[in-house]
Amino acid sequence: MIKPSVAVLTAGLMTFAAATGQAADLSFATPEGLFRLETEGGDRQSLLPGGEVAFNAMAWANDGQRLAVVQNYGEVYRLEADSADPELVFTSDCQRPPTLNLAWQSDGDLVILQRCPPAIAGGLGQVKLFLSTPGGTLTPLDILPDTLESDLYLAPDGNQIAYVTGQHIFVAGLDGSRPRRITQTPGTYGAAGSPLAWSPDGTHLAFYEGSYPFQRLNVVRADGGDRRVLTPAVDFQIYRSRVLWSPDGRYIAFYQPFNPPFSNQEVIALVKVNTAETQVLTRPGFYDALSWAPNS
Repeated sequence: MIKPSVAVLTAGLMTFAAATGQAADLSFATPEGLFRLETEGGDRQSLLPGGEVAFNAMAWANDGQRLAVVQNYGEVYRLEADSADPELVFTSDCQRPPTLNLAWQSDGDLVILQRCPPAIAGGLGQVKLFLSTPGGTLTPLDILPDTLESDLYLAPDGNQIAYVTGQHIFVAGLDGSRPRRITQTPGTYGAAGSPLAWSPDGTHLAFYEGSYPFQRLNVVRADGGDRRVLTPAVDFQIYRSRVLWSPDGRYIAFYQPFNPPFSNQEVIALVKVNTAETQVLTRPGFYDALSWAPNS
């Protein structure tokens, strides 16, 4: 087995760019900087210098022609295929290092989701959205409700967000269109950090509903139709609310408590979205870092 370099492991950042008609390139960060390498061989290409800076995240556009990089926790750079110089497009205004999520839209616009740390432990903190255009314009997106009861969740294509407010789940387009309420009755959505998880094609949301720890897994279309409970047992419990869709959208993987409340062990389980058929994949234990292979 080939062992990755200590520098790559230390940086903890690796991503593939699937360029149309080309083999995928590998981008990686080391203390020396940010690099791109053709997987078929050749010398690495320097994208950004390293040194005293930290590279925290990166996101390739689907066409493999644009790369966005988070540096020093609060700075976002755009790298275009036809430009040799990276462009600083965003600098955080948070008092402490934020969490930044990035999503590319098909027209080359970059969505930046900024979460400032909360003032008190357990709070949501301040959340803002921005849009960076290829021309270098940065526009704040004033589309959020006055009160948020959950985090914000970006759709895979960067065109929609989901959130909880007023005990309902809403979906809003980043184009400023009127938000859609996709739940019919008030409920406890997003409790205990439960995510609103977009399907890979952006057509459905999966979420937990109920008072912790008695939360059941649901799925609903992004237009509010066809809501179904995937774990219908009345006494179904959840400790960790991680929801992980398979890349083909057919299955959801999750952590299921084993023999609660007498054990703090869990199993990894799968539920088939169309039929709600559930299967347990592992023996009881302690698990982390779920990840699907690209072919599901």
